[in-house]
Amino acid sequence: MSCIRQHEFTIGYLFSGAGVGAFGADCAQVEVDGHRAIVRNVGGIDFEQERCDTFTKLTGARALCADIGRMRPRELRAFFGPRAPYFMKWSPPCKG
Repeated sequence: MSCIRQHEFTIGYLFSGAGVGAFGADCAQVEVDGHRAIVRNVGGIDFEQERCDTFTKLTGARALCADIGRMRPRELRAFFGPRAPYFMKWSPPCKG
């Protein structure tokens, strides 16, 4: 009989887009020497409402439609919660 110890890591997404990258990361898990690591999506932020809606539909996590360039740290904390996500994934748009 073996006992698997599970470790959960939170992840948040800036410039989340429609959530395709988040969907892949959210499905990831690894198991080594009796330990399993998984990630839990705590939400994404994007500028376009349509992308935020798709992010939520695809990942099941909430999304905030906001301009990250104008957000204050307190607004980020209010969205992601009292503890910062363990990982932050971001992919800013290629705009000049």
